[in-house]
Amino acid sequence: MECLLFIRDNPHPDPTKKFTFGPVVMRMLHSLNMSHEAINIAHNFETADIFDEASSPIILCDLLFNNGMYNEVLRVVQRKKAMNEKRDMKTTHLLNCITFATCYKLNTQDHLSFALEIWNKSVKEHQLSEAFNFLCMNAVNLDQAKIALDILPANDSNFAEFVLSDCGKYAEATQVIICVLRIE
Repeated sequence: MECLLFIRDNPHPDPTKKFTFGPVVMRMLHSLNMSHEAINIAHNFETADIFDEASSPIILCDLLFNNGMYNEVLRVVQRKKAMNEKRDMKTTHLLNCITFATCYKLNTQDHLSFALEIWNKSVKEHQLSEAFNFLCMNAVNLDQAKIALDILPANDSNFAEFVLSDCGKYAEATQVIICVLRIE
């Protein structure tokens, strides 16, 4: 902790040579699998500004997710989301993907609602296909396949037949499978 306070209090005098230590520290803690220490440092009022850029929360969330600390992942996401809203920014596609995976693991209506809230504010074209899949599977698991169908990109044939059949749209699901077979 003392090193982090030293880094924070003694920035390089030349702004062009300023180094961002947050991701380096988070990667070190991730490599050492020190999830509790990472949370404490990231949420510590004295050192929180060191981890203020985009990649530190993603690394922290990945560490927490790998350790099954799903509620902690969502706390980090909520903090980052609140910070971004103050700056009129969106959450990154990588953070969204981890968030949707976490909500999928927790698999409750409240978590689906939280994921959909983030989804509705995100730039859809920049999302990873894994993010679509986690969000859609969460909806399907909660018997809300219609939501999954609305979210699913039109060109995602790998997942569309499953969602269509779950919605009872067997003819459309069959058409998707036929189109895929013709392409291959």
